[in-house]
Amino acid sequence: MRRFVLLAVIIAVCATEGTPQTSTNRPDPATLRRSSLIWTQAEREFGFAHWESVYSGRTVPRGAQVRELPTGAPLAALRPGTSGAEALERFIVDEKVAGLIVLHNGVIRLERYRLGYSRRALDLTVSRQVGHQHTGRRSYEGRFHREPR
Repeated sequence: MRRFVLLAVIIAVCATEGTPQTSTNRPDPATLRRSSLIWTQAEREFGFAHWESVYSGRTVPRGAQVRELPTGAPLAALRPGTSGAEALERFIVDEKVAGLIVLHNGVIRLERYRLGYSRRALDLTVSRQVGHQHTGRRSYEGRFHREPR
């Protein structure tokens, strides 16, 4: 696939519906301040649903001009009724994926939400994850270099 510049950002945000857990086994947000890659499933469900309790952050005001990402043609392999779409749906359900976005050449080719989330509900989490994924990928590919101070 070197012919195409494909930037696929898959956001698999494992989360609950955002309601507080009533279990006495509810994780303490302070204990989750480590890489989310090593969280247990219960920690993932709590941590992503309560991200602001786990990590501190700051609100950045939006700019004067906001541009929505355009929507492109759907991915043929994942169109409704195809085996790819069925496999994707099974993956989303099995892995408790709250949001999935695929960007290709600057357009949204696939966008799915589950677990009570919508585009609006995931804006904050998605923007953080896209930034982290993009930076990590560019660094891994050797296209992101830090300038010495």
